[in-house]
Amino acid sequence: MKDPTDSEMSEMSESGLTLAVAERILREFGGYDWALSGKRFWSISEVAEGMREAGLPIGEAKVRQLFNEVKSRWPAHWQDLKGTYGWRISRTGLILVLAAQTAEGQALDG
Repeated sequence: MKDPTDSEMSEMSESGLTLAVAERILREFGGYDWALSGKRFWSISEVAEGMREAGLPIGEAKVRQLFNEVKSRWPAHWQDLKGTYGWRISRTGLILVLAAQTAEGQALDG
């Protein structure tokens, strides 16, 4: 897994994080093929499972924090389906939050 390049960090700080930049960050960093799949929406448990399968033992509490970040930074990519369905984020929201966390060097463990 590699760190984002200086040019990627510059693109992010100057114009905000775009989906294209976010996808490139995750592809180059490695381990996020599951998130880059064609799945359109993700639940908290599905993201936690994807992370565990990728070797990142992350709990649902941390995933809930990621979902809250999507809700605050990219609200169009978050939804609350209530009841047994709960919170969902779009593929775009997931990719943006994972790339932002990766680029900012924030740990995704726990």
